Amino acid sequence: MEERRVACLPSLVDGLPASRQPPEAVTLWLGNATALKDQEELGELNILLGPPQSSAQRNAYARAKDLLHRMPMSHRLFEEDEAEDFAQELASLIGEHDG
Repeated sequence: MEERRVACLPSLVDGLPASRQPPEAVTLWLGNATALKDQEELGELNILLGPPQSSAQRNAYARAKDLLHRMPMSHRLFEEDEAEDFAQELASLIGEHDG
């Protein structure tokens, strides 16, 4: 069985003003992914996304997601409503390594 490494990173949008979150967060993630794309040992980047509460931000959110899908490394994007499934998957991976 192939060993998977799991690394948990803090959110890049914590502390950013709400008006700057989508564009600045996307820039940060794309920059990080570009810098790390040749580091195969890192595996897959998983990003949990939360849709904006304001309908005025929905177009910016959709554009941000489109840009994130272009990251130059293996990645998966999860919406908030998929967080529980992702948490169970992560717990299973951790359990495999603790056992």
